[in-house]
Amino acid sequence: MKGRPESTTTSMNIAKGNVTYGAEAIQTINGVVTGQKNDGAPEGSVNVTYGPSATPLCSATLVAGTGDTSTYKCALTSNTQLNAFNYLTVRATFVPATVSSTSANFVYTTSMSGAFSGDNFLVKKDSTTTKVTVSPNSVTSGAESSAVFSVSVKTGNGETVPNGEIVTVKVGSTSCMVTLSAGAGTCFIANSALGVGTYSVSATYSGDTNLSNSSGSGPAIDGEEEVAADRKYAERTWPKPRLDPNRSRS
Repeated sequence: MKGRPESTTTSMNIAKGNVTYGAEAIQTINGVVTGQKNDGAPEGSVNVTYGPSATPLCSATLVAGTGDTSTYKCALTSNTQLNAFNYLTVRATFVPATVSSTSANFVYTTSMSGAFSGDNFLVKKDSTTTKVTVSPNSVTSGAESSAVFSVSVKTGNGETVPNGEIVTVKVGSTSCMVTLSAGAGTCFIANSALGVGTYSVSATYSGDTNLSNSSGSGPAIDGEEEVAADRKYAERTWPKPRLDPNRSRS
């Protein structure tokens, strides 16, 4: 005949104080559920949660040890499970199985670890790299829209930048906006946006909740003077006059 329910204690250890968005699955949480001496090892599972609403992080089935203790270990379920944030209130809760002790004569009750108060469980933003190119890199003043500015943004851990995010391309004192799709996109500047000269080109991604901002510089673009059509034709078809070295000079 089973006796009255016995209490348990649950401990918890968070393996890493810091992980990076896009590489969160390396985070593991482990601990021990301890029953009463000579009453067997606890059986059941442990749910690890965070925050006041007990949002799930991971769960594991207990592995019975010797004596009155059992262990557990679980990991975050994906590399992008959590947003970049500082998670402080992390708890582990022991959920007894129908048969809650390795000794059939005893019953164990639930228990919860204290709030995590050691190193912060921080999910950091992932890094990004922004690149910009221009083709062609020489345009005629008044036809600047023929230049295509191509941008790409890549993340440090390889996850895709969300569609619809914006990169600003600056060309001298003017600019155009790229709306990213699968981490890439193009934009154009207006005709007559540049005068004659050479202009620097740069692109800036402002980041988001999970990704850091970054900037990159591309090759410069040249704005050339427009040449009138009749002058171009003349330069192509009319030979330059040649001087006769034998002709006397007056």
